[in-house]
Amino acid sequence: MPTDEYCYNMGLELSDMHLLNSFVTLHSRTPFTDYDVPDQKRHLMRLWMSIPTSQPLPSKWAEYWGDVRAGSVRGGFRGSFITPQFLAYENRQAETMKMKFTPWKPLVKQEDMAKILAAKN
Repeated sequence: MPTDEYCYNMGLELSDMHLLNSFVTLHSRTPFTDYDVPDQKRHLMRLWMSIPTSQPLPSKWAEYWGDVRAGSVRGGFRGSFITPQFLAYENRQAETMKMKFTPWKPLVKQEDMAKILAAKN
């Protein structure tokens, strides 16, 4: 959709933040050449943010987003080292924001995956 009618180009400077709602905005990045010097390398972070007024998501997206209800705390892709302290923090935040919250749990646990892989060999 690279047309003037539907496309907006912007440049980001050092320390700029760019926040988009991925459910209502089609977005991409242009190629980027990073610095070789470690102290000058770009540091890009992705934030999965949910808000109390969020829209419901299709039920088929639950595997990736966790809770798809409107106004719920949503995840995104989780690492394998989510601590009990982090889960408690997430619960406190949901209570503070008065958001719907279903604690995250993996669909397949590490030990289950080991059994699945062992059975294939």
